[in-house]
Amino acid sequence: MVIQCDEAAKARGVYALGNTRLSLDSVIEVLKKIDHSRLITTPPKWPEPGDFYAYDTEAMANPKGWRLDGYRWSQRGSRKVPKRKPVAYKTYYHCLTTEDKPSSQFLRYSYALLDNPGIVLIQYYGRNTLAQRCEVKKHLIDAEKKPDAKDFDLPIGPVS
Repeated sequence: MVIQCDEAAKARGVYALGNTRLSLDSVIEVLKKIDHSRLITTPPKWPEPGDFYAYDTEAMANPKGWRLDGYRWSQRGSRKVPKRKPVAYKTYYHCLTTEDKPSSQFLRYSYALLDNPGIVLIQYYGRNTLAQRCEVKKHLIDAEKKPDAKDFDLPIGPVS
């Protein structure tokens, strides 16, 4: 269940709060009833577990810019969901630790409707204590190129 967020969270660009994984039905409902006035186009820096962000990727200079959130991630899978009659696309990531190993303690899920892929809902879930933080070079958020490892100033270290 998504918990509506307070004004302080809204000021950070958070769409909703809730550090439990949403059911697929809930994700699809949120995406279908999205409040367009609350969509963001710039990724947050080091989002917290439980944060949900909704992006308008069509309004972003770099449609993949939502990925540049200040953590390092390893994509662990993607698929159309539900399996029978899919309506959305889900991608999930594990954070990389300071040892560059994937950890399932802090996860990022992205969802987009197949008929409206320009709106992406991101959920951060788990504990970010081992997550490897990095500084993202600002020009990448506004650029059309996909970032690679040399585009990050590494590492800042784990979350304290």
